[in-house]
Amino acid sequence: MILYGIDPAMNHTGWCRFEGKKLILWGVVVPPKGMEPQERLCFTGKAFEEKWKPIKSGLIVVMEDSYIKYAHVAKSLNRLQGILSWLGGLYAEKVVFYTPQHIRKVVGVGGNASKDKVNTHMRAKFRIKKINYDESDAIATGAAYLLEEGVLRWTKKRKI
Repeated sequence: MILYGIDPAMNHTGWCRFEGKKLILWGVVVPPKGMEPQERLCFTGKAFEEKWKPIKSGLIVVMEDSYIKYAHVAKSLNRLQGILSWLGGLYAEKVVFYTPQHIRKVVGVGGNASKDKVNTHMRAKFRIKKINYDESDAIATGAAYLLEEGVLRWTKKRKI
C-alpha cells in the first residue's frame, strides 16, 4: 500500500510517502516567490499530479484546518484542498481528511500540541535527524491513518 500524507499550504505544502508502514520519502512543494495565488495553486497541483500519476492507486491523507484566522487564506486553502481531492479521485483509491487536533491525538502528542512537539515526536519515531514543520505535519498525517488502521504500532518511546 502506498500512502501520501499531505499538509497543504499556499506557500509550503509538506508531503510524505509511506510504502506499507515504512516512511520512504518526504519533502515540501514550494512555489516560486512572486506567483499569484492562482499560479501557486496550479504549481502545487501539478507537483502532486506528477507524484501521484504513476502510482494509479493508494491512499492520500490530507490535513485540513478547521480554523483559519483570515478569510482570504481560508478561501485559498479550501481551493488547494479541492485540487488535492480532485487529483486524489483521479489517481488514488481513497482520499481522507483529518483535522490537526485528530492527527495530534492519534500520534500521541495531544490535540493542542505545538508544531515543535509534533516535529520532535516524528523525528524520534521515524529516526530522522532533521525535518521542517511542514514535513513533520505531513508525516504525522500519514502516520495517524496508519496507526488507526493498525498498520503502525507504537509501544515504546524512541530517542533521537
